[in-house]
Amino acid sequence: MESLRRLFIAVDVPEQIKTEIQAIQRGLRKQKLFTGRYTAPESIHITLQFVGEVERFVATNIQERLQYLSMPVRTAKLGSVDVFSTGQKINIIFVHVIAPQLVKLAREINYNLRDIVKAETRPFIPHLTIARVKSVQDRQKLLHYVNAIQLEKLEWQVFYFVLKESILHQDGVTHTDVQKYMLKN
Repeated sequence: MESLRRLFIAVDVPEQIKTEIQAIQRGLRKQKLFTGRYTAPESIHITLQFVGEVERFVATNIQERLQYLSMPVRTAKLGSVDVFSTGQKINIIFVHVIAPQLVKLAREINYNLRDIVKAETRPFIPHLTIARVKSVQDRQKLLHYVNAIQLEKLEWQVFYFVLKESILHQDGVTHTDVQKYMLKN
């Protein structure tokens, strides 16, 4: 049996952005408002499309299709801190990324891979995951703290997107670049 690859398509962010995210994480840790797992600095990225586990020949097909997608180099900007919830349960704490062109790129990726990858039906929200929440003692207190976070509205240029492989280990996950796709100038 051919081995499977666990893939996703993402936009990397510069170190300056990762440093700002780490500052937010330090503040959250001090508050001790939830239990969960914080995103490691090397894993901070904007996911454009989660592909999932695919056979190698499918991965090759994805690589080829992504070569034909592009957009001009664009500016992205940090927005506010927010949460993704299911009902009353907070699942993820994240930072919005203001980048309308990434929404368009994510739609194009979703469309171009629709016959080989399960299409994403939820609207794409560009974001950087800060933490995955397991449990919260006081939901309102956490929401109040998250809504009050002031972060520097940093901007950066998006020059490329990447097909990445997610490799699971006993102590976590590592992401490796499979192929980088440069954007037009």
